[in-house]
Amino acid sequence: MTLDGQVLGTLGRSGKQLKQFGWIHGMARPNEHTLYVGELMNWHVQKLVLHDKH
Repeated sequence: MTLDGQVLGTLGRSGKQLKQFGWIHGMARPNEHTLYVGELMNWHVQKLVLHDKH
């Protein structure tokens, strides 16, 4: 999302598999290519490696 509110893209959907999420409790982005997502409902943390579309 840009600073003016424009959505640039989405990631994942509801579920219990890779890149699917239940109840997201927290997220961390230590650098521009890594995203950690912690969930309560599925009881796990996913590490996602993000790539530019360019």
